[in-house]
Amino acid sequence: MRALCYATPESIVFFVHDCDADEERTEESVRFMHYHMEWMIEKGVKNIWILFNKQDQFSAEKRIDIIDHLRWRFTKELSSYSEHDIEWRIMDQPGLSAKTGENIGSVLDDVVKVLDARPKRRSPSPKELKSQPNESTTDPSCSEATSAGDYMSPNSQLQEKVENYARNFHMNEDSFWDMFLKGDLERWDHPTYLHAAYKILADALKRGDDIWEAAEDFMEHLQRLRQKDMFKECNTDNR
Repeated sequence: MRALCYATPESIVFFVHDCDADEERTEESVRFMHYHMEWMIEKGVKNIWILFNKQDQFSAEKRIDIIDHLRWRFTKELSSYSEHDIEWRIMDQPGLSAKTGENIGSVLDDVVKVLDARPKRRSPSPKELKSQPNESTTDPSCSEATSAGDYMSPNSQLQEKVENYARNFHMNEDSFWDMFLKGDLERWDHPTYLHAAYKILADALKRGDDIWEAAEDFMEHLQRLRQKDMFKECNTDNR
């Protein structure tokens, strides 16, 4: 879902909440938001945008009531971080929808305005990067720290993780999918999560579905697995 160990204070976060979520899913979304905020504090990330998505599914009158409630709820939760140097902004423009693209431009305009106001910093040269320890590898979720002489770029680290997963993957696709459907996978870590997501996306595209339909399909699978308590002992990044 996220390459959290590669974040820097210059990173930004988009947190997308679907307005069609029922109360249970809204509570889960709020918990995820708190998880993101704690991670931002740890990493020194300064900016988060909260987007209220899927507003196109409601009439104008009903949409107003839903957005008013969500704005109140998320503002209340975010206010608990007032002592931290984090700027949060709620994007509740009328009709905001990733599917239709309505008001996405205004969100991006706001991001540009905030980033333009940041103090400008010179990017380090490749030579400077190589001479410095790779801070991202200090995160326990990342690979073991490397010396400056063994510096690996984030892309190289990601490729190494993918290759390690492929080397240690000892079942055929049919068996993996069968165990995923039954909720019998031995582990649920980030590579397994991506494996399942890729399988669902590939199958959806073969059927002629779009990426949004694939995402809905994936969320239904995750909800089913939650009901089986599959995530009880899993890596929290992939719940």
